[in-house]
Amino acid sequence: MRGGRAANDYLSPDEEYDVFAEDAPEDDGSPIANVNATRVLILNASYEPLHVCSVKRAVALLMHDVAERVEDSEKVLRSPSQVFPVPSVIRLKKFVKRPPPGTASPSTARTFLGATTICANTASSRPAT
Repeated sequence: MRGGRAANDYLSPDEEYDVFAEDAPEDDGSPIANVNATRVLILNASYEPLHVCSVKRAVALLMHDVAERVEDSEKVLRSPSQVFPVPSVIRLKKFVKRPPPGTASPSTARTFLGATTICANTASSRPAT
């Protein structure tokens, strides 16, 4: 070995272990492979489900103090200086008002309100479907 020590020079014989062996010391979590593929559930301030987003977006919401962690997964995000637990559920700090499901926007409702279809053969009109 040129200009340095071998790896086993730093460890005593009883401290040596194979990092790929099954009996290697447990890590605090396995790193996440793709921050865009893993999904995180976003809850409203009232704990109702709003959306599912990527880990990248969820971590950005947490760092900007828009949301708080509810539950973490076993995965971690690693940077050169820190290790972040990957959230699986986050909750927004402010309540987001959403329309009830199944309601159309006013412009869409007005578009179809007066629309009628005229039959080319009989010239009779009927509501558009």
